[in-house]
Amino acid sequence: MAADAVVAMPSEDRLLNKVLTTLRTRETALAEMGVRHAAVFASVARGDNREDSEVNVIVDVDPDKVATIFDLGEIQQYLEEWLASPVDVARRDRLRPNVAAEVEREAVHAF
Repeated sequence: MAADAVVAMPSEDRLLNKVLTTLRTRETALAEMGVRHAAVFASVARGDNREDSEVNVIVDVDPDKVATIFDLGEIQQYLEEWLASPVDVARRDRLRPNVAAEVEREAVHAF
C-alpha cells in the first residue's frame, strides 16, 4: 500500500481516535483544571459504541483543584464542547472496586 493511501477506519475507531487526540491536544488546559490523567472507557474504548453513545472519560485529579461536583462538571462541559458529543466524566478514586477493575481493563489511556 502506498504511504499516502487512505485507509478507511470503522466509525467507532475514528471516534476513539478523535477523543484521544482531543484529550492529548487539550492536556495542558485539562491539567490547569486539575486533571492529572485521562482515559476513555466503556463503549467508545471497546469499539461497540452507537451513534447516540456518550463518551466516557475516567480521570485522576488534583483534589485541591477538583474539590466539588461543580469542578468536575466544568471539566465535563469543556470536553463536551471540544468533542461536540455528550460526555460522562468519572473520578477514578470515586469508583467502587468492582467497577474500577472493569474500567481499568477496558481503558484506553490518553495521558
